Amino acid sequence: DKVYAEFNGEKYYLKQIPTSSYDNTNVMYRHEVTLVSERAVLDNVYFFDVVTGNPSESDKPVSNSTKVTFFGGIRDFASRLNASLEYSGLDYEVVVDDEVTKEEKLMSFEDQFFSSVLQEIYNTYETPYYFDGKTIHIGYAKSDVIVPDLSYGVDNALLSITKNNANYKTVNRATGYGSTEN
Repeated sequence: DKVYAEFNGEKYYLKQIPTSSYDNTNVMYRHEVTLVSERAVLDNVYFFDVVTGNPSESDKPVSNSTKVTFFGGIRDFASRLNASLEYSGLDYEVVVDDEVTKEEKLMSFEDQFFSSVLQEIYNTYETPYYFDGKTIHIGYAKSDVIVPDLSYGVDNALLSITKNNANYKTVNRATGYGSTEN
């Protein structure tokens, strides 16, 4: 958790020991490093039903559990997301861009990770979200993605770059069906 690379204001952490090998056919060394975005923490933290302030002074129901039923606008939901982030001790913030106005909707979650709840914003309110460092904007990105020039090849000592976007989770439950004779 102490070794990281920073790219476009976001940290990518080294979670596995890098590997090195020597190839006799090309007379080259091969080094492989796997970096994991700091956003991966959102894939492993539950969304909690919490609100800020004194719940007795508000008409918002609160349970502090992972079972959430919410009815309201996108700005109220962003407030609920921020309260959950604060409750979990994460230093991310959710903001709604000025041009976003949506009607009230009913949403229900149970044992959902924070990143799944973010995706549900798009599914329910039909509004995308994007990251700017540790700020999660609900709205439409105002600028194009700028890809920096990367130089690689024999003269630059970097031969190839591989990026994997695997979306896999740890399986922690299995169910089977069969007869009494199995």
